Amino acid sequence: MKSGPQAGIYRWSKVLRSESEVNTWEVAIESSALLGATISHQAGKKTWRLELFDPSAEELSGWEKKFGGRIEYISEAELEAMSQPAKASQGEVLKIRDRIIVSQETDETILQQLREDFPKRLVLSYPPALAFGTGGHATTATCLRLICDYVKNRNKDRLAPWSFLDLGCGSGILSAAANGLGAQSVVGIDFDEMAVRTARRLAENNGLAGDCLIEGDVLQWQPPGKQTYDLIAANIFHDVLIELFPKLPAYLSPGGELIISGILNSQEKNCLHAGEQAGFAFDRVIRKGKWSTAHATLRAI
Repeated sequence: MKSGPQAGIYRWSKVLRSESEVNTWEVAIESSALLGATISHQAGKKTWRLELFDPSAEELSGWEKKFGGRIEYISEAELEAMSQPAKASQGEVLKIRDRIIVSQETDETILQQLREDFPKRLVLSYPPALAFGTGGHATTATCLRLICDYVKNRNKDRLAPWSFLDLGCGSGILSAAANGLGAQSVVGIDFDEMAVRTARRLAENNGLAGDCLIEGDVLQWQPPGKQTYDLIAANIFHDVLIELFPKLPAYLSPGGELIISGILNSQEKNCLHAGEQAGFAFDRVIRKGKWSTAHATLRAI
């Protein structure tokens, strides 16, 4: 391992030896948006490689101590070579309903052209590079679709301004989308300091004040002054959701709605049952690949 200032970056890597282990890490990455994390299948082998990148080796040392694996230095030239596939795909966009375009571009000229090409859509810039949480993952994309549906129904009914709470905000893309679609109050919370730091920068690039995104434990956090929210999204571990469910009714405004995700299909029944026990009525469950996303309201008392 090198020391002193470097032009490259550090990589922590670990071999994953089962699909169950891959699933566990995928949920962890998606729910906490470990920006810089990737999982790739190793060709010709029954193993996968988990990689986490950071400019500081010290930041990665905790991962090595806790989970094993190894840390190595990646030079600027190697980093450039690794990023070539991502660069080749930057012209692609992700279309969410008829409301959102998610682009991997950062060039303002290209982003402005997208706004002109799609004048009725919100254009969000979430570059992949060494980041996770660009909107393409099944759970994130489905949450974005449900936020669009919420806004459409709310506008149709000509309801008052609305507020949004993003529990396990990760890259902050759901918060940025809600803000861009008209939420007048947005709060996002994540326990990972690195994720929040990067999410704030991405949020500001997408028109959302970075201080709306807070570092904190969603199980310990309390809304200030018993504030409530019209729409809550929790794209997070299913076991955290189960602990969180009893707290959520107090966070919802009257008539408020809940979106939950980050749930493997095999966890869906248990997770939704816990939500029902806390007073939620699930009226929509969307399964995409091995992931489940659900929409709920509170049952009338």
